[in-house]
Amino acid sequence: MTATARITLVLMLALASPVAAFAGVDQKPAARRPLAATPPPLARIVWLEPIDDKPEERDSLPRYRPIDPTDARLKDYVRWIDTEAARFARRLIYRAATRFGTDPLFGEPVLPVVIRTDGNNAAYGLAIVTGGRVEEHPKLPYVILDPSPAFLGDTMLHESGHLVHSLAAGGRRGGSAWSAFPHTTFATSDPLTALSEGYAIHFETLWGHFGSDPDKQAYYRRLAPSFEPGKGRRSEYFAPVDDLMNFAQVWSRYQAVRDGLPAFEGHPYPGGYPRTQMDPARDRARLKSPNAMLASEGVAASTFFWIASALAVEKGARPGGGLDQPGLIDAEMTLVEALATLPEPDPAAFRPDMLDVVEALTRADAHVGELAVSRFVDVTRGVTARPAIRERWRRLYDAAIMLDLVSAKALITQMDAERGEIVQQARRDVASLRAGVGPIIPVRVQGVAFEMKALGRKVPAEFDLNGMSAAEIALLPAVERDVLARLERERERAPFTSAADFTARTGLSLAQMGLTEVTQRR
Repeated sequence: MTATARITLVLMLALASPVAAFAGVDQKPAARRPLAATPPPLARIVWLEPIDDKPEERDSLPRYRPIDPTDARLKDYVRWIDTEAARFARRLIYRAATRFGTDPLFGEPVLPVVIRTDGNNAAYGLAIVTGGRVEEHPKLPYVILDPSPAFLGDTMLHESGHLVHSLAAGGRRGGSAWSAFPHTTFATSDPLTALSEGYAIHFETLWGHFGSDPDKQAYYRRLAPSFEPGKGRRSEYFAPVDDLMNFAQVWSRYQAVRDGLPAFEGHPYPGGYPRTQMDPARDRARLKSPNAMLASEGVAASTFFWIASALAVEKGARPGGGLDQPGLIDAEMTLVEALATLPEPDPAAFRPDMLDVVEALTRADAHVGELAVSRFVDVTRGVTARPAIRERWRRLYDAAIMLDLVSAKALITQMDAERGEIVQQARRDVASLRAGVGPIIPVRVQGVAFEMKALGRKVPAEFDLNGMSAAEIALLPAVERDVLARLERERERAPFTSAADFTARTGLSLAQMGLTEVTQRR
């Protein structure tokens, strides 16, 4: 092999999957606490259903009734929920409830499952009606799921992530006052949503990576896609739209999150802003801005996944070995413990966020903190600490794609050293990773809205002024290129502190940009 060929091979390996390449960094053996010989017990399922003949009173706990143990439907429900993923969820719920407290009326870890057609969410606080007696459980988290194999066996995993989060936070897992886009894997929404959804999403990434279920492995790894006619959207013919149609983008929640693709901006598509936000195609020359990184649930999921993966491997788990491996539950409990220490959610400040989790892990354990910092920096390429890296990354990408190997090699050497500096500084002070992050300044594009049919409403085009990307710029009235360059330079020098600061530093008013400030946050 010639010297040029060797350089090319090294560059191809390094550039093809940066997260995968960095995943081995700092994985030094460490003496950890002993593992249990077997996985923990399963949380007991409490099967419930809505009470159709009694309307719920305003501001009261929603009321459900137990499904009779002799009900013929339960035979199917019990069979459908007996999956690798659902067992993992029940074991983690058992551990979390045992650690943070069980419901006093049950006195043991339980998983309430409300069966409701089209159910697809987790909730908190309910009342159980048995005969004429009403039991109130104001702090009990539960899941609401459609009575089908796909929801009880698969969706259960994601929704259990929200349930565990609620257990750890004591119900303090609040929502956001404003979000830029309906939450989904690739979109930029807001840091609170990104933290909550990213945590739940990473369970699905774990399933794709560590799971042993043959059907799921075939699905995630595309071992045997269907080329048969009559399969509808499940056939290979429709594969590019199938993952989009479920909105959750289940396949991408393994493949793209594992590879860290949400850290990159979407392509600007004239007249197709939702496509920019949701399409799995990413512009891998353009990293998200610091604010957008923290507002991306895909970025949060990737960070959670690579931290949990590193800890699980240290504890003896192996990819493909199954979700029953004790090391996975033990690794996840490390993350759950960190979530439990986070402060009360502040919807106005959009905190806590993913960096708060990294800081919590660092406070709890030096070794785990080193892993958390390293993984966060690798997924985000350090742009939250040094926004100027975005421009260096663009130059590296351009050099790599044009096979300018001399320039690419020099940039890799420079950026690798810079990465080391960022990591070392963050290990001394995690707050240094916030150096490029500014306040969220919600703005709306005048006269632009889009309609996602399944949501049943039109959504205005809104974004964070400090998180603006090429896709948002494409929505605005024509602005001269040098003006946009000045805007970008100013934001990378220091994030804008307000709309007034934006005008003072760029010489542009929001009106000139075709924007209005969002004052009534939805």
